[in-house]
Amino acid sequence: MKTQQSEILNALIKGKKLTALDCFELTGSLRMSAKAFDIEKKYNIFLEKKTLKGKTRYGTPYTCTQYSMSKKDAAKVKEMLKKSGK
Repeated sequence: MKTQQSEILNALIKGKKLTALDCFELTGSLRMSAKAFDIEKKYNIFLEKKTLKGKTRYGTPYTCTQYSMSKKDAAKVKEMLKKSGK
């Protein structure tokens, strides 16, 4: 069964970099930071976090976090999923 967490995990394993907006488009949830935290704890890995800064269409500044997974951690998670049969 597909879950929000599994969709995010699969995207990260494939090398995608995700923000809260990407998470919303992928799963309908804006809680990317919570999903990232859950994935880190469940698989005992550290997701790479990059702070993005810019300006909105109205000229006000914004910041958001972009999450990605290292190739090493992606291989580790893939192996864990393979062993668990998922």
